[in-house]
Amino acid sequence: MKIVNKRGQKKNTEPGVKAPMESQAADIPSKFFKVQPDSLVKECIAHFINRTGNDALAMETCVSCARELATSQMTLLSLDAIPNCHLLAPFEPHPAHELTGGLLLHTKAIIRKNGKLHGFVCAECMRNLGKKRTPRFALANGMWTGDVPFELSVLTIPEQILICKHFSAAYIVKMFPMRRGAKSVNSGLRGNISTYRLDTNEIADMVGDNIMPRQTKILASTIGVTIVGPKNIPEQSMPGFLHVRRERVQKALVWLAANNPFYANVVISDERLHAILEDGVPDEILEATRYSDDTEEVDRERAGYVPEDDDQSDGSDADKCALSYGNGAAGIFNNLHIS
Repeated sequence: MKIVNKRGQKKNTEPGVKAPMESQAADIPSKFFKVQPDSLVKECIAHFINRTGNDALAMETCVSCARELATSQMTLLSLDAIPNCHLLAPFEPHPAHELTGGLLLHTKAIIRKNGKLHGFVCAECMRNLGKKRTPRFALANGMWTGDVPFELSVLTIPEQILICKHFSAAYIVKMFPMRRGAKSVNSGLRGNISTYRLDTNEIADMVGDNIMPRQTKILASTIGVTIVGPKNIPEQSMPGFLHVRRERVQKALVWLAANNPFYANVVISDERLHAILEDGVPDEILEATRYSDDTEEVDRERAGYVPEDDDQSDGSDADKCALSYGNGAAGIFNNLHIS
């Protein structure tokens, strides 16, 4: 008997005739759970180690685009052997450019080997240079931003918000004791910081003028803190990244007014500066801090088969606040000291 399926193909249903899939299924029991020879097992283990070992996961930085990528995607070349390297010269020279042989490269990725300068070049940059095109992510293609000046690099999150001209995200901080089951914060705090899209209508009346710094009340709309565990944590125990220092805010604004054209017409208000604490956590953050005793939720979030660093700690790092930064679940781990 012949039956036509939905695709118009004929299917043989004669008694005693096995369809192709049926014959394959019949072979499965004979191979399923069959003990494999040791040589095959060792070969699979060796392949796994080769794919997940230190050499396979090693990272290097491209001298052209300054991106950190897997070494397997890189080619180590002497700088004078980079194809069409003239394309890596800056279109518009800047006084702060640090050129190497006339090329705008990531100097921290340059290494000296056998008396010559070498560097890793990623596959994408090599492909574009081979086609006589400037790589789209190359520093020389308008991607150079220079080093962050000290006046800006030392700013905490609240300090950055107080000098911002535009706001696109709100910061939600969640912290809990570093040691499980701790009844106090003596063991330190850990947690995460997530960024969420900010409803700009809530802060429109606070950013309409050209006066800096911003009013401190804007912090209540852009930073939220939740502490799971002990209530009424003293201010001196709050992490240092929530502190605001008046002098650093002032120095940052002075630098921006002198070096950033977007801040050229900014008016630095002495009145608003004096409204900022000399060094401390603003009341807008403290008063908006929420406390929760739902420690079971924290344990569920921390559950896993990988031991946490603090589980093996002897308490010597009690002055740290370990936080995970990220948008949603993704993030980069950093250790921040409580000042």
